[in-house]
Amino acid sequence: MRMIPAFVGAICCIALGMIAGKRIRDRENCLSEWEKALMHMEGALQTGGMAVPELMAAGNMPFLVRAAEQLKKNPSMTAGQLFALLPADVPLTHPERDVISALFAGIFAPDRERQLQSVLYARQQMARYAGIYREGAEKNIRLYQSLGWLSGAAAFILMC
Repeated sequence: MRMIPAFVGAICCIALGMIAGKRIRDRENCLSEWEKALMHMEGALQTGGMAVPELMAAGNMPFLVRAAEQLKKNPSMTAGQLFALLPADVPLTHPERDVISALFAGIFAPDRERQLQSVLYARQQMARYAGIYREGAEKNIRLYQSLGWLSGAAAFILMC
């Protein structure tokens, strides 16, 4: 009879460790996705001037494509309104969100040079944040997963 609560407690601890590891992996993937999108946008700007919706769609990222569609439907949207479309559950920190906000403000510039500068700045900043995050991400994923297994085993032993 005591085995069932012990087993449930162990499974909960293991699941929490796996969930924590998945959240770290999701943030790492999100940063990589932004890096790729900014690289595509930079390439599109270097080949020639583009309208803002086409530039955003060139990022080839679901959020940017949706924002480009919204901008096509309502051309009077501002950078702030587009930034507000960024889902709240996207795993980005405040400084990373500031970079995206500055990117949106910059791509509304009237000339290609300022647009390119804002995309390059955003790409450099995201690469920096991603590099810092990647340094410890893999170690932390293993740590949380191991802690989940160990605490699960400890909970099972203590409850039995």
